[in-house]
Amino acid sequence: MFCQSYFYNDDRFNYNYAQAKATAGNYKEAEEIFVLIQSEKIKNDYTCLWLARCYIVNRKARLAWELYLKMETSGESFSLL
Repeated sequence: MFCQSYFYNDDRFNYNYAQAKATAGNYKEAEEIFVLIQSEKIKNDYTCLWLARCYIVNRKARLAWELYLKMETSGESFSLL
Protein backbone atom coordinates (compact mmCIF):
# COMPACT_ATOMS: atom_id res chain seq x y z
CA MET A 1 0.00 0.00 0.00
CA PHE A 2 2.92 2.37 0.60
CA CYS A 3 3.70 2.55 -3.13
CA GLN A 4 0.11 3.36 -3.98
CA SER A 5 -0.05 6.32 -1.61
CA TYR A 6 3.41 7.53 -2.58
CA PHE A 7 2.66 7.58 -6.32
CA TYR A 8 -1.04 8.47 -5.98
CA ASN A 9 -1.01 11.11 -8.77
CA ASP A 10 1.30 9.29 -11.19
CA ASP A 11 -0.89 7.96 -13.99
CA ARG A 12 1.81 5.73 -15.46
CA PHE A 13 2.48 4.15 -12.08
CA ASN A 14 -1.24 3.70 -11.40
CA TYR A 15 -1.74 2.10 -14.81
CA ASN A 16 1.08 -0.39 -14.30
CA TYR A 17 0.12 -1.04 -10.68
CA ALA A 18 -3.53 -1.65 -11.61
CA GLN A 19 -2.51 -4.02 -14.40
CA ALA A 20 -0.35 -5.97 -11.97
CA LYS A 21 -3.22 -6.16 -9.47
CA ALA A 22 -5.64 -7.37 -12.16
CA THR A 23 -3.18 -9.93 -13.48
CA ALA A 24 -2.81 -11.27 -9.95
CA GLY A 25 -6.60 -11.58 -9.69
CA ASN A 26 -7.12 -8.60 -7.37
CA TYR A 27 -9.80 -7.06 -9.58
CA LYS A 28 -11.43 -4.93 -6.89
CA GLU A 29 -8.15 -3.19 -6.03
CA ALA A 30 -7.25 -2.94 -9.72
CA GLU A 31 -10.55 -1.20 -10.49
CA GLU A 32 -10.00 1.30 -7.67
CA ILE A 33 -6.58 2.15 -9.08
CA PHE A 34 -7.66 2.25 -12.74
CA VAL A 35 -10.32 4.88 -12.00
CA LEU A 36 -7.64 7.15 -10.48
CA ILE A 37 -6.02 7.58 -13.89
CA GLN A 38 -6.63 11.08 -15.26
CA SER A 39 -4.68 10.94 -18.54
CA GLU A 40 -7.06 10.71 -21.50
CA LYS A 41 -4.30 9.13 -23.56
CA ILE A 42 -3.96 6.27 -21.08
CA LYS A 43 -7.71 5.92 -20.49
CA ASN A 44 -8.36 5.67 -24.23
CA ASP A 45 -5.56 3.19 -24.85
CA TYR A 46 -6.52 -0.25 -26.10
CA THR A 47 -4.77 -1.92 -23.19
CA CYS A 48 -7.02 -0.09 -20.74
CA LEU A 49 -9.55 -2.80 -21.54
CA TRP A 50 -8.39 -4.24 -18.23
CA LEU A 51 -10.75 -1.76 -16.57
CA ALA A 52 -13.67 -3.34 -18.44
CA ARG A 53 -12.52 -6.77 -17.30
CA CYS A 54 -12.36 -5.53 -13.71
CA TYR A 55 -15.89 -4.13 -13.99
CA ILE A 56 -17.20 -7.44 -15.32
CA VAL A 57 -15.45 -9.57 -12.70
CA ASN A 58 -16.65 -7.18 -9.99
CA ARG A 59 -20.23 -7.60 -11.27
CA LYS A 60 -20.48 -4.10 -12.71
CA ALA A 61 -21.30 -5.07 -16.29
CA ARG A 62 -23.19 -1.82 -16.83
CA LEU A 63 -20.00 0.19 -16.27
CA ALA A 64 -18.16 -2.06 -18.73
CA TRP A 65 -20.92 -1.45 -21.28
CA GLU A 66 -20.73 2.32 -20.72
CA LEU A 67 -16.97 2.14 -21.26
CA TYR A 68 -17.62 0.36 -24.55
CA LEU A 69 -20.13 3.00 -25.64
CA LYS A 70 -17.56 5.76 -25.02
CA MET A 71 -15.08 4.13 -27.40
CA GLU A 72 -15.06 5.09 -31.04
CA THR A 73 -16.34 2.43 -33.40
CA SER A 74 -13.23 0.54 -34.36
CA GLY A 75 -11.43 -2.74 -34.01
CA GLU A 76 -10.61 -1.71 -30.46
CA SER A 77 -14.25 -1.36 -29.49
CA PHE A 78 -14.95 -4.73 -31.11
CA SER A 79 -12.14 -6.28 -29.03
CA LEU A 80 -13.78 -4.96 -25.90
CA LEU A 81 -16.96 -6.84 -26.74
